[in-house]
Amino acid sequence: MTDKLNILHLEDDDNDSELVLNELESAGFKFEYKRVDNESDFTYSLIHSSYDIIFSDFSLPTYNGLKALERSMSIRPEVPFILVSGTLGEDAAVESMKKGATDYVLKNKLYKLLPTINRALVEAKEKKLRESAENRYGILIESARDIIFTISTGGLIISLNNAFNEITGLNREDWIGKEFSGLIHPDDRDLALFRFNSVKEGSRSESYEMRFINSSGEYFYGEILTAYIDRGNINGEILGIVRDVTERRNAELIILNSLKEKEILLKEIHHRVKNNLQIIISLINMQSSEINDTSVLNSFREIQNRVVSMSLIHQSFYQSNSLSEIDFSHYIKRLAENLFRIFGIKKDRIELFIDTAGINISIDTAIPLGLLINEVFSNSLKHGFEVGSSGRMFIELRKSEGDYILRIGDNGCGLPAGIQPGKTNSLGMTLIKMLCDQIDGEITLNNENGTVYYVKFASKSYRDRLDGIIH
Repeated sequence: MTDKLNILHLEDDDNDSELVLNELESAGFKFEYKRVDNESDFTYSLIHSSYDIIFSDFSLPTYNGLKALERSMSIRPEVPFILVSGTLGEDAAVESMKKGATDYVLKNKLYKLLPTINRALVEAKEKKLRESAENRYGILIESARDIIFTISTGGLIISLNNAFNEITGLNREDWIGKEFSGLIHPDDRDLALFRFNSVKEGSRSESYEMRFINSSGEYFYGEILTAYIDRGNINGEILGIVRDVTERRNAELIILNSLKEKEILLKEIHHRVKNNLQIIISLINMQSSEINDTSVLNSFREIQNRVVSMSLIHQSFYQSNSLSEIDFSHYIKRLAENLFRIFGIKKDRIELFIDTAGINISIDTAIPLGLLINEVFSNSLKHGFEVGSSGRMFIELRKSEGDYILRIGDNGCGLPAGIQPGKTNSLGMTLIKMLCDQIDGEITLNNENGTVYYVKFASKSYRDRLDGIIH
């Protein structure tokens, strides 16, 4: 031992005191030793001096160890108290330990004094560190802005920090020892009890929300996180934190309502754009009825088909649950049906194969892509098949490593050699190349077995475009 111990010994027998001193010296302790033999001197020493350890006989002529223990616990509860007695029954030993004695040693077994002292000093040091930490945590808990609480496994409130008073307007002292369910909205109590029992039984804790009462009789929303504290052979406790999220929920509600209003507005915009395009289609149709020149009439029909393609896009967005993307498969079917009807083509003559299931496209991509498909389909229906012949048209759209791959065409007679998008003066081919450029795509044409276009373009969504603008 390197540190010098300051020892107080309550003992009326000089010989017994001498035996203890000899044992301490033999064990190599460095110490200051004071012996007292009555209540008055014992109390005075506790008050006016500090000690590292206290020894006490159990039976003295005018005093006893239990009373000395009570006095020591009231004045110096942090100092280890060891009973050193010649006769100490089991009942007395148990009673002493219950009242706070650190340990006991019989006088005929003083060889146990050394390990008993060492153990007592270690426990005292650990207790001091633990209390110091608890004091620091206590300050932190009391200054926290969130409600921090503990509940017994029976559902009674054990502790509440000061934030409880500030958030609820209630007095925490009035709620200590009461059922925690009394603070919860009646509609949320079943959830609270279910979560409470789950945590008590060892389930992993996850945050959840429920409503709590405040002093005005109204309720606020609290986000809760709880955990079970195992206290060994003592009944455990539920430790929890409640954060007032009422303002956050109100803000989220405002945002949700605002989003719903904007969704309604956007749907209405798509609906009105579609209606305006329908008016344009009707005007073109009315104007074309006065035209006798076949070539001019065909030009009007092509313009009308392009407007129909755009109109179908806006109608699809109006009917879609998502305002950023539409089911492209549904759109393609409607576009193809419209073209087959306009050109008077029966499906038993020209078969149509569509494989775009599960693909959603943003409006930025859907409009130019829809017009591109309209041009290819129109060209196939006009020029791809000889009069009276049958054949097959197809469109496939799939994702591959962050890109879309579009395969569209027919197995008809094919295009004349040398015709390529962007390298031919025809309006249709020029439009196809321009529309492909609008979606930052790459296009190739294969004329070996009919006419097949391959278009590769990035799978950017409307959100991706917004991110690019923001960042």
